[in-house]
Amino acid sequence: MTSSERAAVGVFTRDPDLLAIYTGTSEVNSPAAVWSTDLGFASVDAEQAEIAWRAAVPLHPSPVSLSFKDPTDDWFAGRCGPNPLLDELFETTDLLLTPTAPGPPHGHDGPGSRINTSLTWAFNLSGHPAISIPAGFDSEGLPVGLQAVARHGREADLIAAARTVLSYR
Repeated sequence: MTSSERAAVGVFTRDPDLLAIYTGTSEVNSPAAVWSTDLGFASVDAEQAEIAWRAAVPLHPSPVSLSFKDPTDDWFAGRCGPNPLLDELFETTDLLLTPTAPGPPHGHDGPGSRINTSLTWAFNLSGHPAISIPAGFDSEGLPVGLQAVARHGREADLIAAARTVLSYR
């Protein structure tokens, strides 16, 4: 099965309870989480990482050292599918947490030479469900996100993570 066969169009909402209604999720749980600042390849601004990490603290993530391959070549080649490293990771945890983007948001003129989707592409390609949770604002007043990624079919874990993080703000 390809990621395009597994993936669904994302839903935009500021309220995890509305997302639960949309997905038909009534399950309440406390998923186990791990944290990676860079997935082993991305260049992440220290301020982005710190703000996302502070937002993740209520989930009690354990730091993990990952060595994922930069998915840029696969993305532009249209290659997608299973990711054995993710499959192995999700044998021992429910959630992988990262900053949503490696740097601050860019203007309408684009990111320039920096690709702000470097921390999300791997999951677009593998079809893993993910959510971006508001984490706070940087020193320029720009928003920072905390990304949570779950096993296939475990959207309930993402909703639980969003509820937990947002309840501590």
